[in-house]
Amino acid sequence: MKKPSETTFLDHFLVIVSCATSLFALGQSLGKPLLAQFLSVGSIVSLLAGYFVSRAVKDKKAANADSYLWSFFVVASALGTQPLNRLLPEEGVPFAIFAGAWLSWMILFCGFVSWRDQTLLFLNLPCLSLFALVGTFDSYPPATVLFFLFLVCSSLLYARIHRRAMVRRAQLAGVDDPVLLERDSWRWMAGPEWAFASAAVIVLVSLLGAPLLRMSVQQVSGAVKVSLPSAPSAAAAASNQDNAEMPVGRGRIDSDPTPLFKVKVSNDVYLRTGFYVFYNKAGWSRLRSTDVQSVLSSGPIVVTPPDDGSPTLATGWLKGAPLEPFPDPEPARLTVLAAFRRVPAIGTPGSVAQIQDSAPAGYTFSLSGLALRRTELQTGQSVDVTYLRPKAAAEPGSARMPADLRPIESYFLDDRRIPSSVVSFALAATANAGSDYDKAERIKAAIASAAKYSLKSPPVPSGSDPSEHFLFSSRVGYCDLFATSMVVCARAVGLPARYTVGYVVQDMKKDEQGFYTVRQKDAHAWAEVYFEGRGWVPFDPTEGAIAADDDESNTGNDGGTFWRNVVFVVALASTIGIVVLLLPQIKAFVAARTVAAGKSEVAPLQREFDRTVRSKTGVNRRFSMTVKEYADIAAPRFETGHEELKAVVAALDKAAFGPAAMTVDERETIKRLLKDLRSAKSTKGGR
Repeated sequence: MKKPSETTFLDHFLVIVSCATSLFALGQSLGKPLLAQFLSVGSIVSLLAGYFVSRAVKDKKAANADSYLWSFFVVASALGTQPLNRLLPEEGVPFAIFAGAWLSWMILFCGFVSWRDQTLLFLNLPCLSLFALVGTFDSYPPATVLFFLFLVCSSLLYARIHRRAMVRRAQLAGVDDPVLLERDSWRWMAGPEWAFASAAVIVLVSLLGAPLLRMSVQQVSGAVKVSLPSAPSAAAAASNQDNAEMPVGRGRIDSDPTPLFKVKVSNDVYLRTGFYVFYNKAGWSRLRSTDVQSVLSSGPIVVTPPDDGSPTLATGWLKGAPLEPFPDPEPARLTVLAAFRRVPAIGTPGSVAQIQDSAPAGYTFSLSGLALRRTELQTGQSVDVTYLRPKAAAEPGSARMPADLRPIESYFLDDRRIPSSVVSFALAATANAGSDYDKAERIKAAIASAAKYSLKSPPVPSGSDPSEHFLFSSRVGYCDLFATSMVVCARAVGLPARYTVGYVVQDMKKDEQGFYTVRQKDAHAWAEVYFEGRGWVPFDPTEGAIAADDDESNTGNDGGTFWRNVVFVVALASTIGIVVLLLPQIKAFVAARTVAAGKSEVAPLQREFDRTVRSKTGVNRRFSMTVKEYADIAAPRFETGHEELKAVVAALDKAAFGPAAMTVDERETIKRLLKDLRSAKSTKGGR
């Protein structure tokens, strides 16, 4: 008996391409090119080693140990993910996506012990999972090209493995020539059509399910967050270089039009919901009230509704909150309406002095005058807010905080982690500036000129300073990088500044009741600089920035363009290589189909034979039955016509499986035999 064909280098090559593309996409989507190169090259090395080992253990019992070794490495990579992850360059895979690190090491280890069809095919599972993970980030556009290449390689591998499995089954059943699998009803099941159809179903399910998966988890992957979570201590945030409550430079985000709430306000404003002070390469961390209580005599105020159910609650800070002082403030009003969903935080342009709540609830007012409702504002409820703002005629003085805040002014002037190149940029921008306010305006204009605005900007590489990478390398980003650069540049020239988040009400249309609709896409980040006489003044460099083109913003820099070109060339070369390697099989496939096409006249005659036998005997032909097997089962029910039955079977077998196409005389002979068979006597019943 001829031995079924074993795996070839082409099979291992298809798996190499699948694994390398998935690991490369993971590293690039995290903004870690060195990690991408290490993982992809590592997978190539391990799988090539696995190929040579498979040749060495071929025809030996040791080849059957691959599945046991596979299981061992899967468990070992899971248990050792954390220490193994530390061995990877650029700090490895973030702990938040622990599964990505495990899947990466699973591929690297199991590549050495993937010797047979089963273990090679199993490697597609972690690869597919990695692409699903990359899809939720949506920060590396060329991943789409890589995923297509992965699907092509996986489908070809599945078709080849399926073909070999069918050949083994045929040979075990006594069929020495696998070419017979290309004939008759076996053709579709035993050939690659079944494998490609199965792969098509998987792709279709992926296309339908991927958007749902992405929508469910994408909220954690790069949008500017505006909630007010509890924070670690300021000292810890300042000293820890690897952590940040508000990461920046996380890569592309979507412009989400989901409506959040409505607001009625007199003019365009920035609705502040939080600010951050401590900066490191990972992003920003906030200042806690406990860190300034040694300076300030008061802390956050907790106000509960009075017993009489009065809707009015006041902070008692009539000249601004402790961290928001400025002389002679004037009151202004706005109304927040929870028209679409619950609203946890009340954003305002200045410190809150008074709130009138349609459903009285307790509030916490922070030292900066922010108002946090102790229970979320329910849909349909509203609050009228009185906040404090400087008078329009007030001129900004020097960028110095009041005397009672000088002990904490150093927090807002901290320039210890600002790269020297960014300091030089700020100094050049403010050369010959006439005042502190003029310095801030010049920095704002310089940043707007230095970079373009895009929601599709690539992530900042791990280990790089976001402001430095943004101003000198990528030169493209959205509000978080513009605001970060504004804050650090202001601090570099001695201006107290902070990173602020919230929503911007700008260029909106009012509804009939005078409300603006604030949407998720209106979430924003900007810088604020403190000036005597005006307090914290917003500076938003995105106002003067030019929007980047889609093609440019997808990469953002020459390095991104280089890697996109590399991905395209590799994908094209791999596709051409696969086609060249498959040419012999493609020719054989076409030849088999050509022969089968010449025998298309046999199918109607076979169906006529089936109908005749079924009508005479009541016996149905199963899909798996050959013509001869069907005739053997039905023959006992024929009283006459046995010779005609045998003759029809022999003629049909010759027509279907013979080396030449059926002639006109042979077709007419089969028709005559079928006519004689219909005249034979038989008994129905049974099956």
